[in-house]
Amino acid sequence: MSETDRKGGSSPVLGPSLSPSHFAMWRAVVALVHIDGQVTDTERAMVWRLMTGLNLSSEQRAQLEAELERGVLLETVLDQITDHRDFSQLIRLAASIFTADHNFDETEQETLGFLKREFSRRFPAYDWAARPTSSTGSNLIVLWLRRPVVRYLLLALLTMALLYGVLLRRL
Repeated sequence: MSETDRKGGSSPVLGPSLSPSHFAMWRAVVALVHIDGQVTDTERAMVWRLMTGLNLSSEQRAQLEAELERGVLLETVLDQITDHRDFSQLIRLAASIFTADHNFDETEQETLGFLKREFSRRFPAYDWAARPTSSTGSNLIVLWLRRPVVRYLLLALLTMALLYGVLLRRL
């Protein structure tokens, strides 16, 4: 099996590279693989499978390959994740990676909890713990009501309706 096939792709994807925040998220994924001090073949294969099809530049691919071999500290890359979508994707991927080797140890559990707390601290408008898991039916309504703009609009409509009712009674 060639080196290119092992990494889950044919030739590198042409075009613009990943955004700095999204690339930092993938660097954090590599750091998560090293959290428990050992990188299994299953975890390594999972990372390469997840990165298949990413629009990585040759420099970014080389950096991820090197960091997968030697490791990178999670704290050094977390501050570079500036988009809430990248951070929430990191949390979802962390859960997948931590359970890939069927050994969800205490260090990995603590790290997943830390990532969720960091998400809530960095992005308070998007509370990870309170998010519905699916976007169907009543969960979709709850998801919309969590948005501040929607809440303000509903409050304004309610206030106008109450004022209108009071004015009608006085006439």
